Amino acid sequence: MKNKLKVFLLLPLLLLSSCSNNKKLINVFIYKEDDTFIKSLTSQILINLNSPDYNVEVQYAAGNQNIQNKQIEKAFTWDIENNYYIINAVDRLSASAFVELAKKNYKPLIFINREPLNDTMQMYDECYYIGSNPYLEGSNQATLLNSLYGGANKYLGSTYDKNGDGIIQLVLLKGELGHQDAESRTRSFIDKISSLGYKYEVLETSYCNWDRKLANESFGKIYVKHAQTNDIELIVSNNDDMALGAIDYIRLRTDYKRVGDFIDNYFPIVGVDATQVGCEAIENGYLYGTVYNDAKEQAKAISWLVDAFINGLDVLNGPYEFDRNRVLYIPGEIITIENVKEIQL
Repeated sequence: MKNKLKVFLLLPLLLLSSCSNNKKLINVFIYKEDDTFIKSLTSQILINLNSPDYNVEVQYAAGNQNIQNKQIEKAFTWDIENNYYIINAVDRLSASAFVELAKKNYKPLIFINREPLNDTMQMYDECYYIGSNPYLEGSNQATLLNSLYGGANKYLGSTYDKNGDGIIQLVLLKGELGHQDAESRTRSFIDKISSLGYKYEVLETSYCNWDRKLANESFGKIYVKHAQTNDIELIVSNNDDMALGAIDYIRLRTDYKRVGDFIDNYFPIVGVDATQVGCEAIENGYLYGTVYNDAKEQAKAISWLVDAFINGLDVLNGPYEFDRNRVLYIPGEIITIENVKEIQL
């Protein structure tokens, strides 16, 4: 009788355990926790995946690929049938190992923000990528500056052409070395500014790993190096945080000019992302403009794709148009003081 009672009491727990095992676990792997844009994207993903049908587990790798490898390998050993995987890789060159794991276990895979190589994407036809459009972002930075300058024929002798040579002397603040968005944003900017008829000279290029503090330190050295010639006329940054690092440095200098317009006193600075702090810097007159990296729309697309996997929907005939490599780029608009309040963060 006692044994029967034990079984009777345990039965609800066993049933509960069985039900919970049927709940889908969405594993989200993020390269590091303190990246401003990635924080926003992760938050939006959690909002969109908030469902009684899902458990969502986010793991951060502290920028360490070895840590992320262990996290993902461990996740693939647990209840594969009910697990789904979203990966923001530390190093996109390591993505092939994750694709092999997914292919071996017949599971679809979503990469976000850091696009794997084309060869990696071709390894498995259930591998997808969702991110911003780096080519459009770089091009939009050039369009943004063209509107400020009023066209290439008006740049020579303008207040922005500080040395009067008609050439834009600029500093590039780039994300990670080899990161596809960093390289594509920069190349696209250079191509567009050239096609608009501007001449330019890259005074310095600094890789600052998307980091505000690192950009502050790196730009400080650049600023001191060019202090005598005072020839910096523009900063083009791959993201808002690095642009803000440069602004922080200027504003903390003892010779900072607190009277008058920041851009007139120094030079225009443009970024990418339209993070909350970036938008505040635009409103306060420090950052001239940025390009919206639409975390909300990216998160909606990611959530829809997860739902499509779970419910067996036709991904390629859904509301989002993936290209032939199963890549989806979400476009973003130009943001200046004129429309910064329209961005809903």
